[in-house]
Amino acid sequence: MRRIFTDKELNFIQDHYLDMTYQEITDKLNEFNDIKKTNKQVRTKASVMGLSKKKHDYDRRYFEYIDTSEKAYWLGFMFADGYITRKERENGQTTSEVAIELNEKDCSHLQKFNEALGNGSDIKFKIQKDRMIKSVHVRGGHKTVTVRYYSSEMYFDLVDKGVVQNKTYRFEFPKVEEKYFFNFLLGVIDGDGYISGKEYLMVGIVNPNLKFLKYVQESLFKYDIKTHIHAEDKWKYRLTAVGKNAEALLSELYKNAPVYLRRKYVIYKQYTLNTGLAS
Repeated sequence: MRRIFTDKELNFIQDHYLDMTYQEITDKLNEFNDIKKTNKQVRTKASVMGLSKKKHDYDRRYFEYIDTSEKAYWLGFMFADGYITRKERENGQTTSEVAIELNEKDCSHLQKFNEALGNGSDIKFKIQKDRMIKSVHVRGGHKTVTVRYYSSEMYFDLVDKGVVQNKTYRFEFPKVEEKYFFNFLLGVIDGDGYISGKEYLMVGIVNPNLKFLKYVQESLFKYDIKTHIHAEDKWKYRLTAVGKNAEALLSELYKNAPVYLRRKYVIYKQYTLNTGLAS
């Protein structure tokens, strides 16, 4: 008698029960052979194997109130480099997902995010395949790390704060209390910006949302930090601060920052050492 689940399929369940929904696992398993499985069979098998998506408890309402510097930072990072999805399945069930995927070299930063939420998910490693993004061929081969949370509460809290699906073509964006603005902005820069300190200091943010960049520009002007915005194409805008303005901006960003992406901070720190700003 043929078994319902092959060893290959059992291994697949073991490897993906935390980063895929049961329906996604079921659909994938049904591509392997002609013995079709149901969502219920997969759930039951996972339970028998001792696997549970509720492996860890975590703070599903982490983003309900942005009332700390750390929350403001991760809100900015999610807005810039995270993604949220909500899908309705054929069986009528709805799945909400909150996720961040980074280059493998930033794994320690993803661990900080996971810890902030209570270590409620496992970090997954994978090798990217060649793919098309906006009609542009992107070569694969590099390793990435991903953390996913399946929580409707977290999904809707982020939507309420201005983090949305398909953000390239949407104009919503988060706004935080002024005392958390630089924490939020540091999260954005760590997620979707850059710091350059070779010939002169420059800070930049690349974003499809012009209204958001104007909000940042106006907010920084209150601190006498001047920036420039220019369009690179219809859905790509760049905000930059250069020289003394970049110095002033980074000084504010890293002042009492509870969390930051180390490799970008090192660029700023090295610049201050080379130019004597650190003294």
